Amino acid sequence: MTITAILGDYQAIEQSTMNFGLTAVIATHIHEFIVQRREEAFVLAQLHVKQDNIQIQIAKEIIENILIKFEKFEKEERYLKGKVTLGLLAKKWKTNSKYLSHIVNTHKGKSFTQYVNDLRIAYFKKRIIVDEEFRNYTLKAMAKELGYTSTGTFVNAFYKKERIKLFDYIQKVRSNFRNHP
Repeated sequence: MTITAILGDYQAIEQSTMNFGLTAVIATHIHEFIVQRREEAFVLAQLHVKQDNIQIQIAKEIIENILIKFEKFEKEERYLKGKVTLGLLAKKWKTNSKYLSHIVNTHKGKSFTQYVNDLRIAYFKKRIIVDEEFRNYTLKAMAKELGYTSTGTFVNAFYKKERIKLFDYIQKVRSNFRNHP
C-alpha cells in the first residue's frame, strides 16, 4: 500500500512536471508569435507611411486642364450617366487614373467615390423638391435616375452623407408637400 501511494505521488508529480513543461513551451511559442506579428505590423505601418509621403508631381497645366474637365463634368451632370469610374474618365480624358484620383483628393478634399456620391445626392435633394413626378418614383427608379447601379448603394451613400435614412428623408419631403402644396 505504501508503494502504491509513493508510486501514485511520483506519477502525479511527473504528470505535473510534464504539464508545466508543455505549458511553458506553448507560452513561449505564443510570445514569439505575438512579437513577430508586432514586428510585421510595425514594418507594414512604416511602408504605409512611406507610401503616404510620396507626392505625385503633376504639371500645373495638366491639373488646370483636368479641373476644367471636372467642372464641365459637373455642369453637364455626367455623374448621372450610370457607372462612373476613375478608369473610365481617365480613358475618356486621355490621362491616367492616378492623376484624377490625386486631383480629386487634393482639390475636392474627398475620394473619387465620395465626390460622385456627393454630386448625385446634391442633385437628388434639389430634384425631389422641384419635381413632383420624381418625388413619387420608387427608390429603385430614383437610384437608376441618379446613376446608381443598385438601390442599396444609393441608400448607403445617402445615409453616409446626410446621416438620415433615405426613406425617412423622402417621407419627410413628401409630407411637407402634402401639408404645404
